[in-house]
Amino acid sequence: MRNALGSLRHKFISTERTIYFHAPCFDGLISCVLAWDFLETDQGWRICHLRPVNYDVRANWLTFNVTESCAVLDFLYHPSAGFWADHHPTTFINANVEASYSARIFREPSAILYNPQYGSTSSLLWDRFHSFFATRDRFRELVHWADKIDSARYESVEEAIFGEAPALRINSTLMLGGTDYCEFLVRQLRNHELKQVAELPEVAQRFEEVRKRLVRGLEQLKDRVILLDDGIVAFDVERTDEAIISRYAPFHFFPNARYSIGLSRYLDTVRITAMRNPWLTFESIPLGELFRQHGGGGHQRVASVFLSGGRVNSAERIADEILGEMRREEKQPESYEAVVA
Repeated sequence: MRNALGSLRHKFISTERTIYFHAPCFDGLISCVLAWDFLETDQGWRICHLRPVNYDVRANWLTFNVTESCAVLDFLYHPSAGFWADHHPTTFINANVEASYSARIFREPSAILYNPQYGSTSSLLWDRFHSFFATRDRFRELVHWADKIDSARYESVEEAIFGEAPALRINSTLMLGGTDYCEFLVRQLRNHELKQVAELPEVAQRFEEVRKRLVRGLEQLKDRVILLDDGIVAFDVERTDEAIISRYAPFHFFPNARYSIGLSRYLDTVRITAMRNPWLTFESIPLGELFRQHGGGGHQRVASVFLSGGRVNSAERIADEILGEMRREEKQPESYEAVVA
């Protein structure tokens, strides 16, 4: 490992670099913080640009100007990236891309990091370069929360939606989006404690606004969510700028449901999301793999796909197909009666 790191260090010394990172995503932000510190301090990179990316660029991702001078964190594998780390099981866009990874992993084991068994990319980086991060104990708290949030290991649905811990406050503000804001958070989190960042005026104001919109979102969703007869929560809502629908909100109304699936419509786009109930103990069907077949992706327990343009008109059909695939993948337990909230 020492020789491999030395080779990587020599290769990248004193060159301007760019980091692409998954956003708006807390794990994406923390992964960027860790990689930025490691690559600049230990490997001689000079990070000049931060580029937030989300899965709406999936179709064009391989045409992005990602080169050897770029790092990609918590996001789709790119064959040209000089440094890459991810834990999503749907990270490979096609078989050729996966073959490229398989060939590189033996040549560059310290520059290409992947393990879908990890709950977060942050924890993957922390473990792989533990000797480096051992002297940076402040980052331990960042990794803890990134892993908890990305793994949905919340104590309750109330904590998931209305959590008050500094990391949860910061995470909730990501619901308002904004690439500039995500870059701002990365820079702040690299140099300050979570509590300090959560108390910044830019963050505190967003948190108060998000809290109001989450309450409105629950009000909006309660008449648009049903429990199907096989224990799956389904919903179809029109998003507004005044309300936010938390991905955990369906389980607020039906805490014993096994899965949720729903459509969130906003302007000329639709997002279809499915999720395993994180407060019930059972093996999840591979939601990420199911959604990848429709142009989306995610984890085994949560996945989504963004639809725009002509695909918006097919949103209900696609959601029905995914629901059917979910049912076929799962061994059905005893049925539930459909209930309208």
